[in-house]
Amino acid sequence: MRITEILYNSIRRLNVNHNNKYGKIEPNKINIFIGENGSGKSTIIDIIRSLSDLSIIPSLPKENPLSSSSPFYKVTFDDGEFKFVSSSGSMNENNCLTKYLGCRIMDSDSTIFYGDISKFNTDENNKILRGIKFKLHNQIHYKTYSSNFITEPNENYIDELNKIGEKLNGTYNRTQNDDGTTKEHVPVNSSNLIITNDNLIETWLEEDKAMPNALPLSWFPSGWRSYAEITSYLMSCNNGDICLLEEPEINLHPRLQRLLLTRIEEISIEKDLQVFFSTHSSAMINANFSDNISIYHTQGRSVETFGDEKKLLEDLGYKASDIFQANCVIWVEGPSDRIYIKHWLSGQNNNLIEGVDYSFLFYGGRALSHFDLDDNSSDMISILKINTNSIIVMDSDREKRNDKLNETKQRIIDGCNRENTKVWITDG
Repeated sequence: MRITEILYNSIRRLNVNHNNKYGKIEPNKINIFIGENGSGKSTIIDIIRSLSDLSIIPSLPKENPLSSSSPFYKVTFDDGEFKFVSSSGSMNENNCLTKYLGCRIMDSDSTIFYGDISKFNTDENNKILRGIKFKLHNQIHYKTYSSNFITEPNENYIDELNKIGEKLNGTYNRTQNDDGTTKEHVPVNSSNLIITNDNLIETWLEEDKAMPNALPLSWFPSGWRSYAEITSYLMSCNNGDICLLEEPEINLHPRLQRLLLTRIEEISIEKDLQVFFSTHSSAMINANFSDNISIYHTQGRSVETFGDEKKLLEDLGYKASDIFQANCVIWVEGPSDRIYIKHWLSGQNNNLIEGVDYSFLFYGGRALSHFDLDDNSSDMISILKINTNSIIVMDSDREKRNDKLNETKQRIIDGCNRENTKVWITDG
């Protein structure tokens, strides 16, 4: 089973408009929704989750929809079946509009519910919707980062950690000598982690290679446990299932996040899973290397296919200085330009720090002809790949005021205008 299309309108904050132009997503095998808090990541996850848990439906339609923009969502599958939910004001004049919601629920061409549901009373809705469900055969699964940790180890869980054993800080590779060569006598079970009969885990560590440490699972780093929780959970799903993950990167450092994404893709291919997950992590942005993965930028009112990494990083609040790079690069021709501009900057804001708030790069004369703002050219060096916040300062080199700029300078100006990057051409 695979979702091929999601249409939505006036669902929470997403796609609230006057012209009923619907929001639309055509999901891939793995679908990553990145954005700041409150931008709509969980809304997309909840639309899908509501197909297996109808209690979520009352929370989805916008509380005060525009009269010309009725809330609804429609999820279509690869077999042509679809699930449709729309809402309106209360259908029963005796029900309070602020407490009840008119709702139509359709399973393809069949209406399985049409009437009022409570906006806030879960127990009442359980009675109203008792026995009503979509035909999904329990194929949608949901896991949030706040799920309880596994306390007793199992073979699948430990196997997932052993697969990345060399990436787990401090563990000892029992198959190799200290110089990296393979040992003559490799243990029959050479795994870093082995479950004992009393549910402890034998763990070989770099500082204690002679014998293992027997540790309970609860003593393991939270990041290791989170990784194994997610990957072993996906391995437990049936072939063809749809899996929803909320912020799986919680507790994981960036390298482990990338390992997790690689493993999610491997499992999704092996078990033919379709995966949807929300994240705040910039480490996931580089995931668009794979044809199996689509990234979406949630922006509060809309969900867009990922395209503008600068805008996404700004929304997430990342700064280049977070990774010890300057937040802005000023491109100048030579050292004297740096002296002038630093002097002028100090006159505007004496708190700006060179090397943190800004740095200078020199392109020196004809070298500018090798730079561009388009990162699709294999012949040019992309200025924005060096730093997405760049300002370019160029001498016009005109002999007369009305002379044309040379081809290189005009190309750079056109690129800056196209990429919304600041550029300053001196008068001459």
